[in-house]
Amino acid sequence: MAINSDQHWIPLADLMTGLMMMFMLIAVLYMLKVNSAVSDYSTSKNELGQDLCQEFSGDLKEWAANCDEENLVIRFKSPDVLFDTGEADLKPQFEDILSDFFPRYIDILSQEKYRN
Repeated sequence: MAINSDQHWIPLADLMTGLMMMFMLIAVLYMLKVNSAVSDYSTSKNELGQDLCQEFSGDLKEWAANCDEENLVIRFKSPDVLFDTGEADLKPQFEDILSDFFPRYIDILSQEKYRN
């Protein structure tokens, strides 16, 4: 009875196929997890933008500012309020605005729904 010397490759091929299937399963599970995280981030970002703009909507006109929900930006449009030309010190009016702005901003960011 002649023994084929190539028979040891069959179990090795089966082992490699099994390993490949395990790695594919891990990759698919990882992609699903990443997709879920991206979806959660997008939802939280939209809610945060709405909350920020809603919180400051009454003050934006007085502050000469606008709120961009999509990019989570509150932009102060009047440079005259912020600094004197060529100076690094804040104007007293802008210090008052920031004193009002930051505690409210931090309160929104520290809400339970935005912690993660």
